[in-house]
Amino acid sequence: MASLEPWPGYQSASDSKRLELLTFKVDEARLRWDLLYAHTVCAAVANYESLEGGEGGEVHTAAVDFADKIAAAAESGFKEAGGWGHGKKAGGWGHG
Repeated sequence: MASLEPWPGYQSASDSKRLELLTFKVDEARLRWDLLYAHTVCAAVANYESLEGGEGGEVHTAAVDFADKIAAAAESGFKEAGGWGHGKKAGGWGHG
């Protein structure tokens, strides 16, 4: 069974382009405070990379790191002003 791309064109993109688009999509979701979309994108990328033998590579590692940071922001309970994209615990995780 073939792996399903996280988004159209993913398979034919270079690792640097995959990483660039992953980062863009997560940052864009952070700006909209869309935790579930950001998590879904990271999961799709990490799973695709694992299935295609890219586990441990730069793109897979970035997706897992983003997902861990998103989970940490969710654990903060969104108690800080500004939601999950801002504040002491959650702020700046998408830029790093």
